[in-house]
Amino acid sequence: MIIPDLPHEEAEEFLAIADGLDMIFLLAPTSTPDRIQQIGKISKGFIYYISLTGTTGTKESLSVGLEEKVSEIKNSVSLPVLVGFGISGPEQAAKAAKVSDGVILGAPLLN
Repeated sequence: MIIPDLPHEEAEEFLAIADGLDMIFLLAPTSTPDRIQQIGKISKGFIYYISLTGTTGTKESLSVGLEEKVSEIKNSVSLPVLVGFGISGPEQAAKAAKVSDGVILGAPLLN
């Protein structure tokens, strides 16, 4: 289950009622090493890495520093790290997939 605006600090109630469901938490380019560790401890299934700050939708290029941040997260958590948010089409998806464990697409499917 993904609840996009749910801070992990306020997730206890949802974790209790999500019996049998994987709670997917989000990390961003601005996530600190401490937050990465905390999210890694309470997440189930995978980590959703929001590849850029700003609004969702298709973008002309992947964010600068994507590979480095995904690597930092993968070195800090035991779950797969999937990249989403701002991925535009197959070329960007392939590039994101090379540095992560998977890609999440939304806007390209709707456009």
